[in-house]
Amino acid sequence: MDIRAWATETARHAITPANEMEDLDMSPTAVHIFDKRQTTINPESTFSQFPEFPFDVLFEIATWLEPLDLLHLTRISKSFYEVFASKSYMKLWERVNKNVCMLPRCPPHLNNMQFISLLFEDHCQGCGADKNCKTSYALSVRYCDSCWRERIRPGRELIIEFKLGKLDNSIFPLVPRQIPFERVVVFQVGQQLKLLTIDSDEYKDYVKSRKKIARDAYKFHMNIQPFARWYQSTREFERKRLIENRERAINIQLRTLGYRKTDFPVHEPSWQRLVLKPQALTDTVWSEIRQELTDVIEQNLNRKREAERQFRLVQVAQGLKTSYEKYWATKMPKEQLPFMPPPGTDLRSIPSIKDALSPEEKLPILKNRFNELLSMIVEHTRNLRECVEDELVADLRAIHDFKTKNDDKVLNSSISLFQCGLNCRPEWSPEFHTYYDFFKHPCALGKTTHWTKRQPVVSHAAVETAKALLDALGIPVDTPWDKLPSKLLCKCDEPSVPRPATFAQMVSHLVAENDRYNEMVNAMPDDLDYLPRLRNEHNLKPEEGEDICVSVVQVTRKSAKMPGKTSKTTAKRTTGLMILAKGTRSRPRA
Repeated sequence: MDIRAWATETARHAITPANEMEDLDMSPTAVHIFDKRQTTINPESTFSQFPEFPFDVLFEIATWLEPLDLLHLTRISKSFYEVFASKSYMKLWERVNKNVCMLPRCPPHLNNMQFISLLFEDHCQGCGADKNCKTSYALSVRYCDSCWRERIRPGRELIIEFKLGKLDNSIFPLVPRQIPFERVVVFQVGQQLKLLTIDSDEYKDYVKSRKKIARDAYKFHMNIQPFARWYQSTREFERKRLIENRERAINIQLRTLGYRKTDFPVHEPSWQRLVLKPQALTDTVWSEIRQELTDVIEQNLNRKREAERQFRLVQVAQGLKTSYEKYWATKMPKEQLPFMPPPGTDLRSIPSIKDALSPEEKLPILKNRFNELLSMIVEHTRNLRECVEDELVADLRAIHDFKTKNDDKVLNSSISLFQCGLNCRPEWSPEFHTYYDFFKHPCALGKTTHWTKRQPVVSHAAVETAKALLDALGIPVDTPWDKLPSKLLCKCDEPSVPRPATFAQMVSHLVAENDRYNEMVNAMPDDLDYLPRLRNEHNLKPEEGEDICVSVVQVTRKSAKMPGKTSKTTAKRTTGLMILAKGTRSRPRA
């Protein structure tokens, strides 16, 4: 085996034993030398294997190593550490450092092992964690985020923490700095300054030496920047090369298993985690990741098949929608319009249609197949209407005690008034309909929005107002809506109220006026000395002697012509109680 290859491989397996770390220098100034991760001793890597190995040969082997490999070799055991860390081997470190292009000389304030560890290692010097670390060449430290927040602090905080108020002007020029300071170094310098007498020779020598260290650290920070940028780019290039080689090798292995390149989920995090690693693909590594890689590929293939299936279903649904729109425009019977899906509806919202459609449907959809699907739509709408009617009847029975048990009679009752469930009208101008008139509403015909949300809603206010109006007019509550007066007038002359108005239109007007009156009353403050008197002229129970507002118009026509007389129309107006009146209190005009 080549000497350099053997030395490099030996250095790569070099690990500092945990039990020998206790005998080494672990002071804050030397903490940057060692990796403090807990490990075990590899007996095959100790110096005891070759006690009679000539040191001149070992020295020659070491000169062919990279600086980081020599650092690992030094950490194999305490015997190796005593040899390579001694001052007699300083020239060895200088010679090894020349094996790296553009590497500057070791600064005076660091030894060679600290220098190499700071430049080439990646672990945190505080906790030993292998994660993204932040390096400061001015402070000569490398910490993870948590250790950085703990150990690197602003100077003002350190003065308060260590009670260095009298030394704040003299201590900071003596320590290396970037913007913050290293907590341990500031504490050590502060304690040393407290022990020395000001203006003594020892004090002056200490200050001079510390200023030199601070200057050397700053110069090192400035001089190392070109090499740091070059080394970072070189490492990134090497990392990309290793990743590309590993990805190429994995692609070759997967193609031998029958997969194609288009089957690889290159954007999936699980794929990138297994493939994009700066590690060679050995047989052992391939055996470990093969099953997981094939599982990721199969999941990706299943997702593609499902996406293709859904796309085909969308095409089939679009074809069905086109056929249904033609049927709606030309052949849809009027009696089927209520509750039928309007044009533009995604018919897959119907469960039976969703289950019946398949990606293998032929396009365009044939006539016989469309008739089958149309029968499913009609059946679904019939069931939907029955469910809606049952809910409406239950809501109406909760408001009023109907004597009949026939649900059709309940829906056909005069007090059964409904509002659009889409709230298409503003709150200050509600609109109520009888059940069968509701299907003439634009929302019910499917001309405005989705059909499943257009079912009518029972309005409690409309039911109560209708009961009061019928009571005022002397009409029984259970009267069917088709036998109610079809022409009503209100004296308030509201422009928005038709003249004459239907029963449902009059109830809508009365509910709006009553709500407006209640809002005005609630808006008035209670702490005023004088309150204006408000009169609800649309009150359901007016005081005795008050005039009437709502009237029923009855029109009779004489069609037969009598001799000497012309055909004419006479109108009689019967007047009921005043319900929720508004405006003047004059008599109805003839």
